[in-house]
Amino acid sequence: MTGPDQHVPSERERRGREVMRSIGIDPDAVIASVAPVDERFGHSIVEYAFGEIIARPELDLRTRQGNLKWSLQHSS
Repeated sequence: MTGPDQHVPSERERRGREVMRSIGIDPDAVIASVAPVDERFGHSIVEYAFGEIIARPELDLRTRQGNLKWSLQHSS
């Protein structure tokens, strides 16, 4: 049973967590890193960026890693 403040991940967020782990990223660390700004934002990153975009079936592991590496290098 879950309490009113306990987050229940969607299927898309679960998929995003799997993808993150497969490319060496700890989803809980990402969520915790942005929690002071907004509790839901970290879950949204995992759910949308990784569970929807990076998890696209046409992307193989190498492409996923390359896209993420490029994004991180050009985000600053």
